[in-house]
Amino acid sequence: PVGTSSVAIMVFKEMGVTFVIVGVVGVAVSYFAGDLMSYLPSLDFAARHPNGSAVYPEIYRNLLREKFNETTRKKLQRDYPYLVEALQSDDIEQFQEALVKAQQDDQQKKDAIENYKMEKAEKRKKCKTKKCKAELEGEPVIRRMSMMGPTPTKDDAYNRQAPELPAHMRCDACQAVVFQGAAAVEKALTSAFHGDAGARMESVLTLEAIENTCHNISLWMYEYGVAPSAQGSNLFIGPGVRESTHWEDEEGDTVVPQTAHSDGTGKRLSDACQMLLLGESPTEDEIAAIVMDAVHQGADTAAALRIAVCDNPGQPCTKYA
Repeated sequence: PVGTSSVAIMVFKEMGVTFVIVGVVGVAVSYFAGDLMSYLPSLDFAARHPNGSAVYPEIYRNLLREKFNETTRKKLQRDYPYLVEALQSDDIEQFQEALVKAQQDDQQKKDAIENYKMEKAEKRKKCKTKKCKAELEGEPVIRRMSMMGPTPTKDDAYNRQAPELPAHMRCDACQAVVFQGAAAVEKALTSAFHGDAGARMESVLTLEAIENTCHNISLWMYEYGVAPSAQGSNLFIGPGVRESTHWEDEEGDTVVPQTAHSDGTGKRLSDACQMLLLGESPTEDEIAAIVMDAVHQGADTAAALRIAVCDNPGQPCTKYA
């Protein structure tokens, strides 16, 4: 196949015989014209077989040799080093093998480019966010930040009229209660053992510490709050529960949750504290024993108390998990 645009005349000697060849300059003369064709004029007598070998290997080699200046040599050395070696040799078979390999390399490059284009097109279809699209196109990612507060709902702790904590918040509330309760009891009992409280009974100290903690509305109101989550529900935020963390929305922008504090939240946590730590079980003596055993073992007192208060069957972190 030959694409023509003008006529070229070539005169050269081969084995002492002068040849005059009239050829047609074409846009593409090989069956699979690869990058190698960019190194020389496209002449009909420089055509290549489908496998890349030359139809007239001696003529084709001479054409390449004529183009073999310093600039071309560097390009060929970069792209087809084995062809440079073949051009410097008189072995026609080696030259043909080099052309075949060059054809294969050209096809691999084309296939790689096509595959890249197809993969990029597929990724572009799946890209839904501005961040994804910008990164795919190699463009700078413009990030935005927004603030989001909790959304009041009829059964939420953020709603002051809600009769009780919603189910998905009860385990969090239990964790907050045991965290504050264990810390208060540990402080009271370790102070007593250092002589600050004389011989007062452990149960009395424990009861006093728990009552003071549970009735401290300011503690529950200011240390704990309600913040939105990436899943859309409101969650408790505070010591012993979790910290507020930001997330990315569907567009790749950053959302920073805002924690809302209210007397309603404080009141409900205070009520939860009284129900969990001032009820029939566990008793003050049992709470004191759990906390002090953890202290003596160097363990987490809140984690130890949680097992007894939150994690047993029917308790908040199993019933509402």
